Amino acid sequence: MISLRTQRDSKYRLVLVVLTGMIVMLGVACGSDGPAKGPKLGTSFSLSVGSYIEVDVGDENVRVDFMGLVADSRCAAGVTCITAGVAEIILALTGEDGDRRSFPVNVPPDGSVTSDLQGFRLRLEKLLPDPPPPGVTSDLYRAELTLTRLP
Repeated sequence: MISLRTQRDSKYRLVLVVLTGMIVMLGVACGSDGPAKGPKLGTSFSLSVGSYIEVDVGDENVRVDFMGLVADSRCAAGVTCITAGVAEIILALTGEDGDRRSFPVNVPPDGSVTSDLQGFRLRLEKLLPDPPPPGVTSDLYRAELTLTRLP
């Protein structure tokens, strides 16, 4: 014979399971409205080698990729150099039309350079580390960028 206490415990467990299921379903239904939006046009952002970001330009997103580091001859930290040197990186921009264009960027000693394409201006504010430590690997590089629309 089932005791009154066992019946109460069973009902309690059933109610607990139903409430937990409802909370999970509510969480899924009220979750995010899709992927998180990237930075807005004109806002700076940072990318590491091999990463990308989608910049919110209104109705569409524009994708910016930091494809890789080609070379870095900038004077390393703690080293005396005759010339300041330059770095070369590869960036890519996928415009609103879906066309992806990769392009090299020669980073001057002051670290700032702009590239105009597909109706946008991509400004490299800084390439980090600056100055690079001796023996730094490419996975430690970060590009600080800002995307704006051309006038």
